[in-house]
This record gives sequence, structure tokens and C-alpha cells, in this order.
Amino acid sequence: MGKIIAVRGYANNEVAYVAWDIDAKIDGCLGFEVTRVYVDESGVVKRRADGKEDRVKCAAWVSFKGQRNPNWIPQDTGVWPVQKLAWRDLTLRKKRDGATRRPDEVRVRYEIRPVGDMRPGLEPVPPNGIDFADIIKRDNKGRPVKGPDGKPERIRVRAYEGPRRPLGYLAPATKSNDVLVTTKRGPFRSTFTNGILAAQWLRNVLLDDGVIEPNELIDKLENPNDVHRKYLAGDVIPLIHDFFQREGNSISACMSSRTANSKTFSSPTSPVFT
Repeated sequence: MGKIIAVRGYANNEVAYVAWDIDAKIDGCLGFEVTRVYVDESGVVKRRADGKEDRVKCAAWVSFKGQRNPNWIPQDTGVWPVQKLAWRDLTLRKKRDGATRRPDEVRVRYEIRPVGDMRPGLEPVPPNGIDFADIIKRDNKGRPVKGPDGKPERIRVRAYEGPRRPLGYLAPATKSNDVLVTTKRGPFRSTFTNGILAAQWLRNVLLDDGVIEPNELIDKLENPNDVHRKYLAGDVIPLIHDFFQREGNSISACMSSRTANSKTFSSPTSPVFT
């Protein structure tokens, strides 16, 4: 039977990329569970406040055939395993269920474990407890139903449609190298915004109250104190603030569209970006 023979992880300060190789086909394999593990500088697994090891199964949104995820509610790769030999951990910094961000300057490694349909002799993949979710109640025209207080009503629904598919582990987990999640690369620092184009997450944020109002996104982006604007900006604005607080620094910026424009900014005595 085939097995995983190598796992490598890479990260900037927003997203991690992990890839693995196998030496032959793994019989009965439906995919791979991908787990992010937080470690210290010595490679020892960190522990949470409750004493448990700090492990997070990576988020997954794409279901098996015969199941549906119409409300785009995240599960994890222990429910919907990765059906390829590489994965981008998009929730390395961005949480799957809110606008708060995980810290950077941390070390992680990834554990990859093949899974298949549960059968006697296999260790079962434990349930994650995400069986139901609260969503906006809508009428037959898709409009949000409002309660006496004028706010959209919420209803509890199954987290996804279709039968649950019990899975079992086909082999022990294979570990990647340890990866530092950081903006710093030698003399350079780099960070990234969280894009808004074709972002299902952003659509769900705007629909949190049941409807997307005219100019709702523009109003958020123009408000420096808006939590979702800060989330989308990532660590870029804090990095620019830090840079311009150091007198004598300069930065060259370029924006590309149909024509390219560039400008050099010199460090004032206080930040100019908000």
C-alpha cells in the first residue's frame, strides 16, 4: 500500500502552502486531513489555556458528491478531506467564522493524514461538532424575514445537506517542516491585503443582516474604523505606519491598471496613512 513520503510547508504572513508526495496509490484513500499545529522554537507542540495541544484542522467548504453546502458554512478537512496533493491554508491568519485575525510571528507545522470510508479496523475520524448553524430566515423570494424588532430573524439549519460520511484514518500522520509565519525576510518586510474580488467571505459579511445595501461596501472601505476594512487591509496599514514613524525612510509605490503610476513617499514626523 502506498504512503506519504514527504511533506513540505511554506508561508508568508497571510497564507501557507503545503504539499506532499506519495510513493504509490493509497488503497481506499478519499483524500487527506490537513491539520495546522502550533509549535515553539524547539518544535514542541504548544498548549492552549485548557491544557490541550494547539491543533487546528484546516477549513474546507467543498463537500462530497451527494452532499451540498448551500449556505457556504465551513467544515474542516476531517469532514471534507483534501482530494489532491497540495493545499493552501487560507485561514492561517484569517478565521473562518469572523473578522478577527490570528497572530503572526508564530511557528506552525502541518500534519497530513490519509482518510477513507470508515470500516472495521480503522481509527475513526472524530466528529467536529459542527452539525448546525444559524442563518438568516428568508421568504420564498429570497428576502430576509424581519422580526418585531425590525432585525432579520435567524433559523437553525443543518450545517450541510446530505448524509454524513463517516471516515477513518488509513495511516498515521506525516509531519511537515516547521514554518515561521512572519513579515520578515532578511532585510525585507512584506505583507498583503486580503482581496475583495470574488470573495465569498465578504459576500457573507455583507449579507449578515440579510441584505446588501447600496454602497454598503464603499461605505465600509471609506471608514478607517470599520472592522471589515481593517480585516481586508491585513497588516499593510500597520506596517506603513511603522515605516513612516522612522524619519529618513522612503518608499516607492506602484499601482498598475491600464497605465502604471508610481510615486516615492518620504517619511514625515507622523504617519500619513489611515
